[in-house]
Amino acid sequence: MRVKLMTFRYSSTLGGFDDTALCEFIRERDVLAFREHFFTVNEVPHLACVLTYQDAIVPAEVLHAARDLPRGAPPQHAASFHAERRSDRFSRDGRPDPAAGLAEPERVLFNSLREWR
Repeated sequence: MRVKLMTFRYSSTLGGFDDTALCEFIRERDVLAFREHFFTVNEVPHLACVLTYQDAIVPAEVLHAARDLPRGAPPQHAASFHAERRSDRFSRDGRPDPAAGLAEPERVLFNSLREWR
């Protein structure tokens, strides 16, 4: 588990905070907790974000392949990837796998949404 602190200054041209750096940072990481703190410095609004995260469990090649897909299209190899990782019907923490009873197209969609989350 790691911690990252990011601070953003209010941009009057954007009418808000430029969160591009935050979006890039969390793209390949699993965020475990997120806290925000609003403050002002010399009457300029700032936003500090404290993220508790871990590196993504999904392999980099899967993430890169997912980026190349058109928006909304589920990765074609997601079902086989999860089948290799979880050949039994239980998740890593011992609870029943919620995708175990789904049909193949539904399982692919479920696993894609799980990866995205």
